[in-house]
Amino acid sequence: ERSEMRGALMLAALLLATAGGALPRAPFGVRRAAFARARPVAVHESHPCEPGVSCTGERVVVVGATGYIGKAVVREAARRGYPTVAVVRDPAAFSASQGPMEGVRVVRADVCDLASLEGAGGPLAPGMADVVICCLASRQGTVRDAEAIDYNATMNAVRGALTSGCRHFVLLSAICVRSAEREEPNALRFQYCKLRVEDELRALAARNALSHSAVRPTAFFKSVCNQFERLASGEFLFFSSFFTNCSLAVTYV
Repeated sequence: ERSEMRGALMLAALLLATAGGALPRAPFGVRRAAFARARPVAVHESHPCEPGVSCTGERVVVVGATGYIGKAVVREAARRGYPTVAVVRDPAAFSASQGPMEGVRVVRADVCDLASLEGAGGPLAPGMADVVICCLASRQGTVRDAEAIDYNATMNAVRGALTSGCRHFVLLSAICVRSAEREEPNALRFQYCKLRVEDELRALAARNALSHSAVRPTAFFKSVCNQFERLASGEFLFFSSFFTNCSLAVTYV
């Protein structure tokens, strides 16, 4: 569990680093678009800005804040001093599970409903965000879930980011999206969905509409926990479009 949390915090730090000022070179696993519509951020002369390390005071909105990585991003952003908004479906449940977090405002919104994100009082209403970090990920492994979350809901976050006027969008993608890029026969629908979002973001950057970073981390084996019920029934789905019978799975972190 400690190893998993350290990994999550490292990824959270990377996601925040890509949201900062220009880096000399994009870290491994990061696809970084040239900044478009970038606004200078006021930093006190006695506290010079170090991109990805120091807090620039920008408002960070985390979409998908209830997920394993999303929670770590919210906590890391708040720890660094960023005014942070956590977008969740059930604020009471989120606050109860996470406890008090100074500097974090928990906002209710449905990522599948664009109006709840960018409408009046929404977390991505005009003027409400400087940086949007999207940690959305489907969990059920179905085609319908992938289309609903990995593409449609994520694109709602992109559209909301445009409405809010934010300067940078950070997408939590996955290293296995390369399978969709290569059009491998066993590439999964969620990989194609994330690739489509990356393509949409690149198109926006080309039009100077929105700059972005797409981070492709390797797998976090915490996600295997969601498959335990299938494992108990003798069927286990893992990075494949086929079911494989198995009686035991051991995961090392």
